[in-house]
Amino acid sequence: MFTLSLRTAALLAILPFTASASARGEAHSSEATHGSGATTQQKVMADLVPIEGGTFLMGNFGPVHNEDKPPYSGAMNDDVLRKITLDGFSIMAHKVSIEDFDAFTNATGRPEVGTSKINADLYRADLNAAAGVKWQDAMNFCTWAEKGAGRKLMLPTEEAVGVRGTIEWQDGCICDRYRQYR
Repeated sequence: MFTLSLRTAALLAILPFTASASARGEAHSSEATHGSGATTQQKVMADLVPIEGGTFLMGNFGPVHNEDKPPYSGAMNDDVLRKITLDGFSIMAHKVSIEDFDAFTNATGRPEVGTSKINADLYRADLNAAAGVKWQDAMNFCTWAEKGAGRKLMLPTEEAVGVRGTIEWQDGCICDRYRQYR
């Protein structure tokens, strides 16, 4: 199995995705306009980066701010320092692009997001990230994309998967030096 270090995965997660985004004003690909979206589904699956499971410390490390300790976050769920153990999981290395989300909306007969004159400048300004998407539409995208994958996809949100999903997302994005594996 191919695995990346946590630092590499975190860097991949924040890098802008430009390989499939078309320049602003260009026509969408024929798949995004007319197709089933199978290519987009395959691209989503290929973009998943495996994160190795493990145990780390999460919570209040104290008020000291230096390179040896992560900063105190002040979040309500970070008040008690505790060990968290996660199974391995995967996270997309890039944000879902407008082109990818349009492939989903067109394949499923839904209206494209942010196409009105009022919303286009706001929601389609960055073609590398789908913006203005409702939570349920994002969940529907995951359900649609997983059909080509044969595996479950979900959003890393407390609403969808409880606190564990949020921890997985944070764990996938945090720098290695703050992680203390046992």
